[in-house]
Amino acid sequence: MNYSKMLAVAVFGIAFSGGVFGQAPDQSETQYLDQLEQDKTEYNRSLITELGGFKKFDSMPMLTALLKVKERVVWLSERTAKPDSDFRLGYALAVYQSKIGDTQDAAITLATADVRAFVDSQRCEDKSSPPARLTPWRNAAQGVYQVIRALPQEQKAKIRAAVEQEEPKLALRTPSPWMCNGGAKQVIKVLQKYPEIGALDGGKPIPQAILDKYPNVVSVKEGRVELTDYSIQPDFMSEESWKKDLPIMIQAFKKSYFATLGLN
Repeated sequence: MNYSKMLAVAVFGIAFSGGVFGQAPDQSETQYLDQLEQDKTEYNRSLITELGGFKKFDSMPMLTALLKVKERVVWLSERTAKPDSDFRLGYALAVYQSKIGDTQDAAITLATADVRAFVDSQRCEDKSSPPARLTPWRNAAQGVYQVIRALPQEQKAKIRAAVEQEEPKLALRTPSPWMCNGGAKQVIKVLQKYPEIGALDGGKPIPQAILDKYPNVVSVKEGRVELTDYSIQPDFMSEESWKKDLPIMIQAFKKSYFATLGLN
């Protein structure tokens, strides 16, 4: 099977395109939120349904938009209060809080989401997966990162305190399949499960017959091949190793995060 050629093409679709805190986004916030609304993958479907879908705020009457945002802020606040909540909910809440002017709350929410996402990412055996998973969420929150950098030291201290208060709760988090199933190793597993796809020449266009036969597995978006099968579980670091290394991971995160956003 031509795994090497197929893998090279497939991985292009999940390659790390950024993800540095505060880096300029590859697409605008509203473009990404619209894209997220259309995402019908298994892991996102229930999330998007419960959120009611993201809409361009500029396209709605101001009062209606504000009311909808406040309703979502309440819904998200209740769920992100749980220490094991999906890290994506925290990013969504931070964006909504910033939309209604709650910049301090948005900054604290975003910092909490970032440390949760970092911890979740460290459990992935396939380290090529987290960057592509995290980049769109961080891109959507670029405005909040800019706010954090401009905050006075008194408010920055509150953000540091929020991250440190989250530390004891991080050991309660469970592995995130969604975080860990978007990397190169997962692509190889998909190719092995579907020999007909694995035998394709990665240097040539995907035959329409294959696209029709495996519509939920292989797709081509903007010239990129994407392989998806959520029934294939990713590999995680052992619970023992993860908990042993967790304190070191958190300290490394804080050192980098605080320095990057001027929180020291």
